Amino acid sequence: MLTLEVTTGEARGLTFELDEQGDGTAGGILGRATGARVVLPDVHLSSEHGQLFREDDVWVYRDLRSTNGSRILRGGEELVLDSSRKWEVALRDGDQLVLGNPAEPVILRCAIRSDDALADGATDTSQDALGERQEVIAQHALADLPEVQDKVERDPRRGAALYAVLYASGKKIGRRGLDLQAVFENVSESVFELLPRATHVAIDLSDESDGRMHTVYARARTGKREERVQTSRALVRRVQKDKAALLVSNAADLGSESVMKAQILSIIGVPLWDGETIRGVLQCDNRDGRGFFVAEDLELLSALAPQATLAIENARLVQRLRLAEEKLRGEVKYLKGREEKRRFANIIGESSAMREVFSQVDKVIDTRATVCIEGETGTGKEVIASAIHYQGRRRDKLFVAQNCAAMPENLLESELFGHKRGAFTGADHDKKGLFEIADGGTLFLDEIGEM
Repeated sequence: MLTLEVTTGEARGLTFELDEQGDGTAGGILGRATGARVVLPDVHLSSEHGQLFREDDVWVYRDLRSTNGSRILRGGEELVLDSSRKWEVALRDGDQLVLGNPAEPVILRCAIRSDDALADGATDTSQDALGERQEVIAQHALADLPEVQDKVERDPRRGAALYAVLYASGKKIGRRGLDLQAVFENVSESVFELLPRATHVAIDLSDESDGRMHTVYARARTGKREERVQTSRALVRRVQKDKAALLVSNAADLGSESVMKAQILSIIGVPLWDGETIRGVLQCDNRDGRGFFVAEDLELLSALAPQATLAIENARLVQRLRLAEEKLRGEVKYLKGREEKRRFANIIGESSAMREVFSQVDKVIDTRATVCIEGETGTGKEVIASAIHYQGRRRDKLFVAQNCAAMPENLLESELFGHKRGAFTGADHDKKGLFEIADGGTLFLDEIGEM
């Protein structure tokens, strides 16, 4: 149960209670809309400002790209919900939701009651409780997986099959480099090669301290990558909870709506592990009547998992290094020799017209809405844009200025949005566009009327 108490704002004093049904439907919307689950009439909030839903065992708040944004106050720390956090955060008991205009925000205090605190005689029908009744055909604890891998490698038939798959996968990765998507594809192809009964493969990974996982790749045997393939969140939770590789039949008993919709017959979930840490979960299932998985299938997938984990983690590291390098290039390009010039102390002006400008700047400093600055050439439009950037909470990110009149028409799209290697003649490397370079900061498009 999630309880929200409005402590600041027009709805001050009201309390809203959400149960587990607030899972992404309209009932979980928060904002000015009259049909929202949590109605907050303050004019500086968006109609659909945010969304509250339950994922796995936690409550999550997601900002719906609201005009004036959302923050979380937690133990004296302010967490800004922007692209760096994928616009969402897992809530904790005692958190404060700070919404809208930073000068006069709406604040809601969060109280989370544990699901274990059921009333006497009540029946727990949650997905986790139903998940306990699933039929586990085979199971290997995390500590036993090295022994399982050794057993498979010593089996002449299965060891040879595993070696052949890993050898072929290694050659493909060698040709394409440690590209993360290429590694995902190779892992899925290896699963299909080892397990003839498998029809779908999904990979869940986590970078978050609270252990929440997200499906980053899903594919059917047909070769088509599926963005919205139905996967088992209940199985992922069970693998994390038990710290074990699982083979489950009667998969509908997982209590997961996604499993029942997909008509999964049996399913395997194997941890992608590093020591005692589970980095992700590799799951595969069969849904077309090819027959149930057997214990040998679980052992084969468990033997593949360590190599898959190593390849995925190496590719993720390379990806992070490439992004850091690209970001550094952008910072050098736009900040070297200009940083101090941008950080001026103030703007001089005492007239009524300048005081009106200052008043308008104060109103838009921390908004995420686009700001249009008008004025004749030389009146200081870029100075005002720079002031908005460096006096707001984006000050630690890039301020990128671009004179639109200086961009050739045929390079406009590439400059703004970037391009991939090979997109056109002369594109010999990936290039980030100005929008991506300025992500989290400010992009100032000067002379936009000339574009």
